[in-house]
Amino acid sequence: MPVTAHVAREFPAGPDAIAAADDFLGDFGKTNSIPERVLFRARVCVAELMANALEHGQASPDADCFTISAEWNGCSTLDVEFTDTTAPFDPTRHEGVPDSAPYSGSDGGRGLRLMRGLASGSRYRHDGERNRVGLRFLVQ
Repeated sequence: MPVTAHVAREFPAGPDAIAAADDFLGDFGKTNSIPERVLFRARVCVAELMANALEHGQASPDADCFTISAEWNGCSTLDVEFTDTTAPFDPTRHEGVPDSAPYSGSDGGRGLRLMRGLASGSRYRHDGERNRVGLRFLVQ
C-alpha cells in the first residue's frame, strides 16, 4: 500500500526563493520517487506563481513570504499548495487579463495560462491574509 508523504516550507519573498523552492520540490520528488513528468509540471507552476507574485504582486522580502506545501499520495497524485502574502489575485481564473493591469499587453498572462494547462486541477481563495493556490498533478 502506498505511503502518503507531506512536506512544507516557507521562503522569504525574494528572487532567490524561486531557485530554493525548485530545489525543495526536486528533493521532495527524488526522496519519494515522484515521476519526473509530474514533478516537472509542479515545479514550473510554482516558479510561475512565485515570479508572478514577485513581479506583479510587488512582493517585498522584508514584508512578504511564500509557503509551499506538497503531498504525494504514493502512486498517482501530487497536490501542491502555494501561498503568498501579496495583494489578492486569483491566477486560476480564466477571464482575460484586464487592460489596466501592469502585466497586460501582447504577452501578458501567458505564464498563468501555461500554469492552468500544466495542472490537472486548481483552486484559489484569499483567507484575509494570504492568497492560497491549490494545484493537483496526476500521473498520466
